[in-house]
Amino acid sequence: MKAGPMCRMNGFHFDRQMDTILRSISTNATITLEEIGAQIDDTTSAIVENQLNEYKQPFPRLEATPFGTELLINQLVTLSTREPDNCAITKNGVMLIESFGVQEGEIVITGRRFVEQAVLYQAPVTTQKLLLVSGLSDVCVVKAGDILSKGVKIDTFRGIVVLPLLHH
Repeated sequence: MKAGPMCRMNGFHFDRQMDTILRSISTNATITLEEIGAQIDDTTSAIVENQLNEYKQPFPRLEATPFGTELLINQLVTLSTREPDNCAITKNGVMLIESFGVQEGEIVITGRRFVEQAVLYQAPVTTQKLLLVSGLSDVCVVKAGDILSKGVKIDTFRGIVVLPLLHH
């Protein structure tokens, strides 16, 4: 998470600079490979530094994606409003996330809690549980600080199962 979520990173910085490289070669026939390498290194360093500075912002925080989806980013997980990535395990149960917002200067999550929750499977020697859930509550609001872990909603022949992605 040092440089942010992978969906926001471009690991191929040289690819983004290909037009600049080709322009340099076409405008200066005597340019050396070392000069091109130095140019790429300078530009790549600036790109990476900008990305690192972007992710030095405080947690939790809200961000938008190019897909129109909102993200809630904290130090451990990134939550989304998009299925199946819109499931969180809170202090009061499992919740399907519908939106994020800010109330009184604090980030809040709006969604619906699953009314019924049962342990489908518990991993040996840990408290990690696979949850079978059903029935949604009315819309409710929780504080971002009430999140214990992220979950992924999976539709199965037995019903909806929530797989916790982080141990809480």
